[in-house]
Order: sequence, then structure tokens, then C-alpha cells
Amino acid sequence: MTDLKLHTKTALAYFIVAATLGVVLRSFPVIEMHIAYKFIVHTHSHIALLGWVYLALTTLLYKLYLGKLDLDRKYRNIFWYTQVTLVGMLLTFPFTGYALFSIIFSTLFLFASYWFTWFFFKNVPKILKTSNSHRCMVAALWYLVVSSLGPWALGAIMNTLGAESIWYRLAIYFYLHFLYNGWMIMALVGILFYIMERQQFAISSSKFLK
Repeated sequence: MTDLKLHTKTALAYFIVAATLGVVLRSFPVIEMHIAYKFIVHTHSHIALLGWVYLALTTLLYKLYLGKLDLDRKYRNIFWYTQVTLVGMLLTFPFTGYALFSIIFSTLFLFASYWFTWFFFKNVPKILKTSNSHRCMVAALWYLVVSSLGPWALGAIMNTLGAESIWYRLAIYFYLHFLYNGWMIMALVGILFYIMERQQFAISSSKFLK
């Protein structure tokens, strides 16, 4: 059986790493450090968003919707593949910033998110698919997929227009807005609706869809 407590602790470990990196960033004005500030910013943002938040939310989604099914081995494969990408980013971004290996690991993470999305859509029991909470989760995961268009566009923009182009920043903003306001917010709303439904405090589908 998959040890979801380990997965939760792993997400919290990424939170501690991200918080520590945040302290390091705050210390730059008062402590001389022989490390690149920009590289630490990249590491902090990736580990906070893709390590702590993403892992915490996907663990909850698996627990709530798929935990009672016989899917442990398949889910563990996704989990450990994701860890390889996250540890890879943690070991490359602080030293190279956006360079070959950090880009490889962050790109591999996108495939991990696609894999989890497909896994979730394929295996959620039919009885749960008509719930409002599931509708929110479907929207959240689609927003996660849509957000990835931003990183995919960055490569083409950097090779043609350069990192100083306004399109470079727009691609980043596109990614972050759909990640924050789409994936994360909708997933949290879905979890709230799931709890409400389990407490027999559900909103009718007709009212919800309005």
C-alpha cells in the first residue's frame, strides 16, 4: 500500500527547503554570499510551486479520489518519477540557473504533470464524476496543463526574440497566472467542495453550473 504519509512528509520537506531558500534570499542585502541571487530565486520558485504545492495537492487528489482503488504501483511510479525531476532541479538551478540540465529536469516535470493528469482522469470512479468537487478538480488539472504552454513557449521566444522581449515575460506571466489562479485555486476549491459533500452539505448541480 502506498505510504501517503511519506508523500505528505516529502511535500513538507520541500516546503522547508523553499522556506530556507527564502531566508537566504532575504539575507543577501546584509550577508555577503558567493552565490548568484538570480539562481537562488529560480530554485526557490520551482521548489515552492512544483515541490511543495504541487506535491501536496496531487497527494490529496490521490487520497480523496483514488486512494481506495488498486492503483498504488502506478501512482508510486508517477510519484518517484516526479521526485527525480524535482531533485534534479534542486541540484542544478542553484549552480547554473536556466541552463541545459535545469531545463531538462523542468521539462521532464511537465511530462510528470501530464502523466498525473491522465492518470487521474482515467481512474476516477464514475460515481464521483458527477460531483461538483470533481468538476472543480477537472478544471484545475486542465488549467495545470494549459499553464504549461508558457514554459513550452519560452524556448521558442528565447531562440527568436531573446530574453529581453516582452513576449518572454508574457509567457512567464501566462504560466504563473494559470498555475496560481487556475490549478492551485481550483484544486483548493475542489477539496473544499469534497469536504462539504462528505458532510452532506452539497450544492445542487443545477445551481453549481449556473
